[in-house]
Amino acid sequence: MGREVEDPAIPSCPRQASALRLRWGAAAFVAILLPAVLVAFFHGDLPSLGAYHDDGVYLVTAKAIAQGKGYRIESLPDERWQTKYPPAFPIMLAAVWRLLPHFPENAVGFLILAWLALPTLLLLQTRMLAKLEFRLASQVLAGFCILAYPGVLLYSVTLLSDLWFSCSILFAILLAERASKLDAHWKFSCAAGLGAAFAYLIRSGGIVLFPSVVGVMLFRGRWRNALAFSAVFVPAMASWIGWSVRHPHPVADYNDIFYSSYLQYFANQKAFAGVLPRLATHANEFLLSLGDAIIPKFLSGAVFDWFRRVVGILGVAGVARLCWFGRAWHYAAFAALYTLEICVWPSELYARYMLPVLPLWIAGFLTLPRYYRPAAPGILNPQKMPVWGPVVTAMFAFCYLVQCAVCIHAATFWRSERRALEGAYDWIAHRVPPTASVVAFRDPLLYLYTGRHSEGLHSSVDQNGVSRILNIGEFARQRGHRYILIGPKDPEFNTNPTRIAISEALQSDRGCRRVYSAEGADIYDVTARQNVPPR
Repeated sequence: MGREVEDPAIPSCPRQASALRLRWGAAAFVAILLPAVLVAFFHGDLPSLGAYHDDGVYLVTAKAIAQGKGYRIESLPDERWQTKYPPAFPIMLAAVWRLLPHFPENAVGFLILAWLALPTLLLLQTRMLAKLEFRLASQVLAGFCILAYPGVLLYSVTLLSDLWFSCSILFAILLAERASKLDAHWKFSCAAGLGAAFAYLIRSGGIVLFPSVVGVMLFRGRWRNALAFSAVFVPAMASWIGWSVRHPHPVADYNDIFYSSYLQYFANQKAFAGVLPRLATHANEFLLSLGDAIIPKFLSGAVFDWFRRVVGILGVAGVARLCWFGRAWHYAAFAALYTLEICVWPSELYARYMLPVLPLWIAGFLTLPRYYRPAAPGILNPQKMPVWGPVVTAMFAFCYLVQCAVCIHAATFWRSERRALEGAYDWIAHRVPPTASVVAFRDPLLYLYTGRHSEGLHSSVDQNGVSRILNIGEFARQRGHRYILIGPKDPEFNTNPTRIAISEALQSDRGCRRVYSAEGADIYDVTARQNVPPR
């Protein structure tokens, strides 16, 4: 995975031995990534596009940037300004769109950009572990561990910003550690500020880098470094917040809250109501998600969940041990504030939110066995790998290969769904007037294929949200839409209400008429009577 950092108590190796370790590390890095390359090959046409919704919004925003239309959500009927997602990741996608301007042929370019975050993350994790004085065997094991974590491979072949956000966090923290040294020039602090600003402009959750980095620098007495860091980070933060505040949207529906800025979303959700119960619930989910790195998800039940919690706590205890010996302060401070941030946020806690802190947690967990942990001052770690070491590494490598198989199967699943939707998109492109708009659960994807404006139906997870989805026909009429598209797997990430329940609700709506039905995809005209058979 990377070069091994020797224990201080062990005499340094000759230069030839160091070069040999570097070659072995490079070879291991390439070999580990080969299955991930195979996964990317099977996702070459980006079949997941639109399934997460956020990925589609990123892409239509990138399209608007690339075509000189400004920072807008171009797929929505009003083409409103984008105030929810910061611009760094859409700008990266826009650069690809400028080079390959024809959709969907340019999907392979977006895939390459998304996938490159995976080796970048591995390299940055390896560098971090080397700086913390973990040996090569620990770096290899950590690499398999993060690759085997549920969802990491899948995120590398989707247009979600989580992997690039995690990379930028690690990069900013490595720069902050260098900037906090006694002999550090102020330019290192400025570089750390740039890295942190880039992370924040990928995902606004990176805002906690500001108090974490500045706090650690002040604690170490590096107030000049803290000022230099702030001088770079604060303007970037203020620029994005200022943009969001200056471009508000009128709120007439929950959808308007969903597409608004996070500040507006936080205010409208009355986020401070019930914050303590939510904090406790999300902290429990956070520990369970960390435990998934060691205990596979197919092992379910209360007993295994308790094991997951224990595993999560052990990793956190390992991080505390690293800090006790003066290591990883910047990363630990960021992880503590970031965890608090996502645990108090009034939304679901998705497993992908763990990714920015996962490398640190893995490092903490690796401090438990003596062989894998960094050497403490005056203590010599064993040089012979324990008998169970190769077995554990092989187990994580096997789990990584299982995740590869899961991702390849997901490509087949998404591709079959895309074929059904493409038939509906073709009907819309040729039968729907250019001025008419459509309600669809994959609204950005519909816009990219048809050029017709569209809007998703977003709701909370409570019973009112279920009722809202079942009244999709009335929602479409109130928002000025003429058509509704229901795909074969809609709503994909919400099993309540079911696809059947939504179809029955639309068929019982006297103002709706089904005008297209094929391969599980249905299109309804919400302004017509039910007296004409579907075509």
